[in-house]
Amino acid sequence: MSRIVSTLLLASVVALAGCANTPHSMSAAAARRDADYTNAIRNCDTLGSAERATCIEDAKARYGRS
Repeated sequence: MSRIVSTLLLASVVALAGCANTPHSMSAAAARRDADYTNAIRNCDTLGSAERATCIEDAKARYGRS
């Protein structure tokens, strides 16, 4: 019985270690989204005024900014 419990416990630990929702991976994902958003805005800088406004609106919508 204890071997089954220890096996289940080990499986739980392994599953949690590989979980994509850990605080570290969440902050890394947030940093990546911020970098992607900044890059998208920088790419808009080369456009004309109307095109730039549309590009910035699209970037904000894509990355959930207001």
